[in-house]
Amino acid sequence: MEHTDVARTVKEAIIREASFDMNAAELDELSRFGEDIRVDSITFIRIVISVEEELDVETPDDALMQTQFKTVADLIEFFVGVVEEQHT
Repeated sequence: MEHTDVARTVKEAIIREASFDMNAAELDELSRFGEDIRVDSITFIRIVISVEEELDVETPDDALMQTQFKTVADLIEFFVGVVEEQHT
């Protein structure tokens, strides 16, 4: 799966789960979860679950606990790594 496909999947999950009125192209990858797009922890977990289901991957809980997700790009890169690890 290409980086752009993962990025689109993550962005679409963020938009859907956070109920934003925009499309994936409008969501800046440098947007910060806390400060810019105001995603709370419950919504963040729903985003992660949605992305896992769409990409058919499972993220280890300890990996989620050890990673700092400040921006949309951080979450995209995390899932790029998970997809590469689990689909190769």
